[in-house]
Amino acid sequence: MNIYKKEIKRNLKSTLIWTGSMSLLNFLQMTAYPSIVTQTKALEQLLSKMPKELVAAFGMDKLNMTEILNYYGTKSYALLLLLGGIFSIILFSSIFIKEKDEKTIEFLLSKPITRNQMITEKIAAGLTLIFLFNVFVSIITYISFETYKGSEDYDMHVFILLCIGSFLLDLIFGVFGAFLSAFFSRGKTVTSLAIGITLISYFIGILSGSSDKFNRLKYFSPFKFVDSVDIILNKRLDNTLMIITTLTVITVITLTYVIYNKRDIV
Repeated sequence: MNIYKKEIKRNLKSTLIWTGSMSLLNFLQMTAYPSIVTQTKALEQLLSKMPKELVAAFGMDKLNMTEILNYYGTKSYALLLLLGGIFSIILFSSIFIKEKDEKTIEFLLSKPITRNQMITEKIAAGLTLIFLFNVFVSIITYISFETYKGSEDYDMHVFILLCIGSFLLDLIFGVFGAFLSAFFSRGKTVTSLAIGITLISYFIGILSGSSDKFNRLKYFSPFKFVDSVDIILNKRLDNTLMIITTLTVITVITLTYVIYNKRDIV
């Protein structure tokens, strides 16, 4: 439990910075919603001039942006997924790599603690922090909805599903961050690779939504597992993609335990 508390304390400041920044960004993006509602024709003209593939990639061909949930799903939510994914993969990789980066891993392992216990407490700390990140961002987003919705009602069930989707995506990238850290001893290397993987995955997700011929690529991008268009239109999380998400998380965590127990991590 000491490792858990240590990692929470060590990474709390950066988590608060990410949380505050993302909450503020979300709120500021929602401030534009009232003007979107009053400029429907201008928005339609703008979308008609944009490439159809680009409009389809962000779901703007299926969702009416003059409804607050749809506006959030096509604008703020996509950015939250991207930045949240980057935050989570950096956070988890940092939690695992920092001991090696600072040359304190040997001292840690000299304590009466098993590697499995160390891994478990570090994963638990990471999960706690990304959970707090998502809870506070969701609260601020809810406040922004209530502030700018006007007389419009929205489906609270769908809003909660979007919040859950954001957490699940962060969970996937978080455990991948822990997995990646097993192969490196320098934090900068892992951070660069982690950001690269997240961005590539994000663009694969965009490509999969741009045309039917690229649709199968969605299975290779966690961003499509919690796609706002599917959640808003179907009012549920896709069962098949949720099974893939669960299996992915379990597999990656299992491999993390196996590799950390076999490799020389000093």
